[in-house]
Amino acid sequence: MKAILLSVSIALILLETFNNSFAQTWTSQVSGTINDLYGVSFTDENNGTAVGVSGTILRTTNGGTSWSAQTSGTTNDLLGVSFTDANNGTVVGAGGIILRTVNGGTNWAVQTSGTTNTLYGVFFTDINNGTAVGDIGRILKTTNGGSNWNSQTSGTVARLRNPYFSDENNGTIVGYTGKILRSTDGGANWANQTSGTAVHLWGVFFASTNYGTAVGANGTILRTTNGGTNWTAQASGTSSNLWGVSFTDINNGTVVGFDGTILKTTNGGTSWSAQTSGTSNFLLSVSFIDADIGITVGGGGTILRTNDSSLPVELRSFYAVINQEYVELKWNTATEVNNYGFDVQRLEGGGQRSEVREQKSEWEKIGFVQGNGNSNSPKSYSFTDKNVTSEKYSYRLKQIDTDGSYEYSKEIEVTLNKATEFSLAQNFPNPFNPTTKIEFSIPSDNNVEIKVYNVLGMEVATLLNAHRQAGTHNAEFNASNIASGIYFYKIVSGNYSEIKKMILLR
Repeated sequence: MKAILLSVSIALILLETFNNSFAQTWTSQVSGTINDLYGVSFTDENNGTAVGVSGTILRTTNGGTSWSAQTSGTTNDLLGVSFTDANNGTVVGAGGIILRTVNGGTNWAVQTSGTTNTLYGVFFTDINNGTAVGDIGRILKTTNGGSNWNSQTSGTVARLRNPYFSDENNGTIVGYTGKILRSTDGGANWANQTSGTAVHLWGVFFASTNYGTAVGANGTILRTTNGGTNWTAQASGTSSNLWGVSFTDINNGTVVGFDGTILKTTNGGTSWSAQTSGTSNFLLSVSFIDADIGITVGGGGTILRTNDSSLPVELRSFYAVINQEYVELKWNTATEVNNYGFDVQRLEGGGQRSEVREQKSEWEKIGFVQGNGNSNSPKSYSFTDKNVTSEKYSYRLKQIDTDGSYEYSKEIEVTLNKATEFSLAQNFPNPFNPTTKIEFSIPSDNNVEIKVYNVLGMEVATLLNAHRQAGTHNAEFNASNIASGIYFYKIVSGNYSEIKKMILLR
């Protein structure tokens, strides 16, 4: 029985990572202050700014290994910060203060906000376009980097705490008494959305135009998958006030809050797992640079950093070996953290639209393979699907963490060569020297005989005389010990026989 390894482009997935929930490692950094820190903004793994009470501004250019105090020129509490790159940033705070830097905080300039209302949050989509929010429903907008700030109509007198834009047009603001506002025109107009709650909301983050998360008092977490048209409450597992939220994609996110609370999800908030922060200070803001690196700040000058928010179950390869009777799936992991195991799932009909797939559109679990828990060394796995009756299937792995959270691998598609008639292909290569392959197909299980003859009709070699299952197979002819010339190969299987010519050319 000839096993056929699928081509890499179809059946092999390399270097995929399952980002599953597990215990993040948060490390305390030396901030150099005991002042409460209310906001943090990182633009890359090295450059970040944190702000806090009494005009505190801290800056790092080495990922938080060291933080240096900057001169803000004010003693007002600074509550929100937004940088668009390493140089350009804006800070807002008590008394309507707005500060702007164009050189990474070496100098901060006061801008005219036009209000004395406290501003709690600010967000810039680029160096020119920004939105600040605050008390009594205050919304300010700039289109020139803060040279001018214009008041906008919010339609509410609720305290607004945090704005976030997923792109230049789509933005969301959250605030007290469950207030959520949405703009689809860059902040020119704001519409009220139904949050389904009356608790205060303090933080919001959108991983895309449609997928967003808001957090607030009493452990409140709200989720939308349609840009806020609908918001659904999620179970956070805590009654602590939650103040900050950050996602690295639509599935992986972190929430911070009262008493050192840190929560993590790897499935869009379907489940949240508590993390060990190592502090009882409240945490007010969190910023993730990428899937691995995150910073959170809070009370008493607390700054925590994680470098392993997505330490993975790292899938190094996933491929299929096809036989006529079964499909063998094989995969390897490089590292594993809290890996309970893998559900093997199958979709009949494969990736192409077909009647079979239309009739059976659900993935089905066909087996489970136990994981290795925690491992820093490569592990190999396999699963054999013996119940194959269709010509095409798609397969995927559902990697399950020990806490029940899960991620799916990418799909691989396999095609079984189900022969419908007898056939004998032309040998390849032809002419050949000294070896060539002969492909043949049989529609049912049968004995197959393949012999080679010279031009005189004398038998030169028997390549095959054995039982073969239905399908497509190969036989190899090595002509090292015979002379150049014309030869004929003949297949006989049941009542079927066929002859073809080949040329040995040295």
